[in-house]
Amino acid sequence: MPPRSKIKALPSPIRKELDRLLAGGAHTLDQIVAHLQKLGAPVSRSAVGRYSQEFEEVAAHIRESREIASAFARELGEVPEGDMGRVLIEIVHRLVFKAGVAKLRDGDAIDAVDAARLAKAIKDLAAGSRIGLDTEIKIREQAKKEALEKAAAAAQGAADQAGLTPEQWGLIRAHILGVEVDPA
Repeated sequence: MPPRSKIKALPSPIRKELDRLLAGGAHTLDQIVAHLQKLGAPVSRSAVGRYSQEFEEVAAHIRESREIASAFARELGEVPEGDMGRVLIEIVHRLVFKAGVAKLRDGDAIDAVDAARLAKAIKDLAAGSRIGLDTEIKIREQAKKEALEKAAAAAQGAADQAGLTPEQWGLIRAHILGVEVDPA
């Protein structure tokens, strides 16, 4: 079994700093090593170099999976809206990435049948999320309507105590409920 990477044994904040520097792409290995050593990390140039190669390989796979997922989204037409849509797109990114990595490890490529099945699954998930979003909107609208009606009922007691006429109260109630006043 190969020895555990010294980079992966570093504390999380230092690894995050290393990842940030590698993702930025503006620093040389020597600059990164010097910076990490200033932070107290006992790293060597070769360890950072190996980690950098792994980092770039994973980053390349992620970029490729996002491109594939974006292509699926364009083929499907409308991209789902709301948080659920974003979650679904991220799931698709991960699924494509995992499928692609598994195929690459086996020396295979993603064939047309697999791609078609994945596209259909994505389309079905997107349709389900749209239904969920529509339901959520209806629930929120109903809750808002009920809250406004409660506010209007509470305000009617205050209007009665203040001695408002039915016309005055009708105008206030219409404003609370957000409805048009019937000019009489």
